[in-house]
Amino acid sequence: MAEQREEELRRQIENLRARNEQELEGRGEHPFCEEIDEVRIPPHFREILVDPFDGTQDPHAHLQAFQTQMYISGGDDKLSCKLFPGTLRGVALQWIMNLPPRSIYSFNDLANVFRSQFAANKPKRLEVADLFDIKQAGGESLKSYMARFNDATVKVDDPDQKFFVKAFQKGLRVGPFSDTLALQRPVNMEEIRLRAEKHIEMEENRFEKREAEHEEDRRCNQDGDEPMVISVAAEGFKVERVLVDQGSSANILYGSTYRKLGLSELKEMRGCLYGFSGEKVPIKGTVEIETTFGEGNNTRRIPVVYTVIEAEASYNIIMGRPALNRLKAVVSTYHLCMKYPTVGGVGAIWADATMAKRCYEDSLKVGQRRAAINTLSLELDPRCHEERERPLPVDKLKEVQVGPLDSQRTKIGTTMTKEQEAELVQCLQQNSDVFAWSPRDMPGIDPNFVSHKLSIIEGARPIAQKKRKQGEGECEASNETREY
Repeated sequence: MAEQREEELRRQIENLRARNEQELEGRGEHPFCEEIDEVRIPPHFREILVDPFDGTQDPHAHLQAFQTQMYISGGDDKLSCKLFPGTLRGVALQWIMNLPPRSIYSFNDLANVFRSQFAANKPKRLEVADLFDIKQAGGESLKSYMARFNDATVKVDDPDQKFFVKAFQKGLRVGPFSDTLALQRPVNMEEIRLRAEKHIEMEENRFEKREAEHEEDRRCNQDGDEPMVISVAAEGFKVERVLVDQGSSANILYGSTYRKLGLSELKEMRGCLYGFSGEKVPIKGTVEIETTFGEGNNTRRIPVVYTVIEAEASYNIIMGRPALNRLKAVVSTYHLCMKYPTVGGVGAIWADATMAKRCYEDSLKVGQRRAAINTLSLELDPRCHEERERPLPVDKLKEVQVGPLDSQRTKIGTTMTKEQEAELVQCLQQNSDVFAWSPRDMPGIDPNFVSHKLSIIEGARPIAQKKRKQGEGECEASNETREY
């Protein structure tokens, strides 16, 4: 009996072990057929370079990019199935691993189920009418507008050059190029592109000339007393209004800038910063940021430890001696230039004199108390003649007597109970002195409480009205009005 029992237990254990092995094999089994599984990647096969698909992009665009790379590399159908999962990430990779085992026999099968699964991510196709909504923005270059318009035409299902040309001209800003198109109408978009080349070249030349003039003005420091204000790159952002201060013993990052950069938690640090007049500001903490100085060949990147404080200032960062010493920088405030060693030689940063003046003007406003006047309406433009209807009451109204005279009446709602109505009328009668029944009841309002401002166009020429003669009746009426 004991031997039979032992044999039976041994068989049960073997059955359980075999069942577990089958389940594990099933879980790790790929959705491809055996022929695809047996395909081997050639040793010198070109690497497939496509952006990973994580389930949020356009599936059709991903398939096109992958198939193009496979065509260039000379891959066949089965090899495409083998390599395609390597381009997936996240949810998309989980999806393909959960497909039924041995359900994919060709890349066409895989592409169909892939498109079906992620069809919701397919971008909406445009109609020709949507092109008429594309407008050239103020200050936008012709090159940028053409690029946006061309991108939109690719997404139109029914391409018609005639409508493309009309939509392009309709959205084009008034200018020399729009005038030339109006005088000689183009036939298709290709003609517009050819005719636009000269105008784009002229625009770019004008822009480069303006940039050069602006750069010259920006570096100009006639008085030699402007502060050294530069721009740096930190956490992927361009940070302007950075004051280079050789007299500061700390690199200061203001709290408002810290929050805009979306930085991680601060490293705790207790203490205060003291100004030259003895005022102290508590330190919130410190943070180390990789900061890039200069652009192009002048670039140099160093880690900078910033002291974070909460204070009003016209600057975003104050770059003190610790950062300047680590950068090995030499600063000339007279030339508004800072130089430092780089891998390729000597880098230079020119300060922005215009921005420095703006920061100085803003610093004069910091801490000023604002007048406690509330602006109730800004629509005071005398050129605006728009009349708006007043909102109507929700329910019906009825008149009630408020003052002793019969004309001193007002209106109240009719949805109240008799007790509520009587209580409201009594309250109005007790406070009837707050009603202005005539101009005599309006002694005036303190201008510190509310004031009226007439909006006048700047630069408008004053015009004196001609003297008007009035008859005796009109003079008497005017005098009576003034007596009130």
